[in-house]
Amino acid sequence: MQPPQQDSLPPAPDASSANDATVTAYVVFQCAECRRIVGDSLGLSSADEDLRHITLRGACGIVRGPCTRTSEEGNDRGSTFHELFCEGCSTLLGKVYLTTPPRLDGARNLFTLSTDALESFELGTYDHVCEVPQPVMAAPIPSSESGESSISIKAMQMELVKVQNMMLVFHDRISGLERALKTGTVGARTGGGTRRGAWGVDGTETTAAGGPTFKRKK
Repeated sequence: MQPPQQDSLPPAPDASSANDATVTAYVVFQCAECRRIVGDSLGLSSADEDLRHITLRGACGIVRGPCTRTSEEGNDRGSTFHELFCEGCSTLLGKVYLTTPPRLDGARNLFTLSTDALESFELGTYDHVCEVPQPVMAAPIPSSESGESSISIKAMQMELVKVQNMMLVFHDRISGLERALKTGTVGARTGGGTRRGAWGVDGTETTAAGGPTFKRKK
């Protein structure tokens, strides 16, 4: 079955102009055939148990039939209306009343949907709920421990400064030795052929060329 030709739907009137129904929970209304959402309880204006319908100030996913019809039986006998169909599966969902008997004046120009053609579910209702563990928060550090920690950090920083200073001193000494080796001033005299030897076990120093031997003064 193809959906009927869509006619322009009436704009939703101001909420203050309708008889508001008391809403204790948020409910979503769906087409019972295809489960298309057609409205919710935020737009609920009234509900009539005798007629088995609800009246909404706003709806979605519905198509209004082009023909004007007249009710010939029931509590709305004599009223004129347009039929409302589901946009997804063309199921007859309800009516838009143009004229009504006095008891239905509050439903005029609103979306009156049959509860037999609807399914509904209440938001916040679950069959199963997952238990999510709460994150464990780290305990705050006592003030005394935090003071000791700051002292130890300062001591470490001072030790690092000392190590850096020692490394700078060693670097300067190594640089000086490298310069001396390049110029030949370490272990030899410039302009002479005599090289100092090593000290013997008996305290005498010998030259490499068999030169004189000297005693070390004690």
